[in-house]
Amino acid sequence: MQKIILICFLVLPFGLIAQFNVSEFYAVGRFSFGMGMNSYTYRSELDGTAPHLPKSLQIELGSGLIPEIGIGLKITDGFYIETSVFYSKTQNFYTTQNGTTTSEEGYSFNRYAILLNGKYYVSVNEKFVMDFNAGVSLSVPQQLIVKMSGYTEIINYAGTNGLQAGFAGNYLLGDVSFSGGIRYRLERFNIKKNQELPSNFMTINPNFEQISSSGIDVVLSVQYNF
Repeated sequence: MQKIILICFLVLPFGLIAQFNVSEFYAVGRFSFGMGMNSYTYRSELDGTAPHLPKSLQIELGSGLIPEIGIGLKITDGFYIETSVFYSKTQNFYTTQNGTTTSEEGYSFNRYAILLNGKYYVSVNEKFVMDFNAGVSLSVPQQLIVKMSGYTEIINYAGTNGLQAGFAGNYLLGDVSFSGGIRYRLERFNIKKNQELPSNFMTINPNFEQISSSGIDVVLSVQYNF
């Protein structure tokens, strides 16, 4: 099913060119600063380890830097459809020292997603327009990597569909425009079945059966109109 959705995300914009004879389109590059809304406590039973080593770790998902590129196509006056791809990097690693022993602690949850959005532009004046956007996303399978007390645990999650919506102000300079805005992302991932995990993992970490990397992004964009 996800393969079918992926094909639709990639083919739909080009199909619209043929069907509606679209001649106006744009290319866009974005850089977003994500602010996560979800926190999880990862626990482990570590028998025989030094007492100074942590047995739990706080994981904050959904924050980090998000580069993104995409194309948009005009459907009617003021309304565009846009396809884009982003990479989101959420990680927090640090080192702890005990005598001559150094241990790395922390986590990472990095992900790729394809977005399909509708955008509606409202003109304020000849140099400034507002856009309101909403759509769906498709994320590829992900890995949550946890490093704690000298060991590394990798937890696999399935790909997922999500939602996003936001708005931005656009300053027009001929064929180029600059914008800044806000976007809300809704992303939830379910743990993959039949993977090798510690025997007591689901007992001490039931909250990792489903995790959310939803967040609010501050979005800066540069757009070129063809």
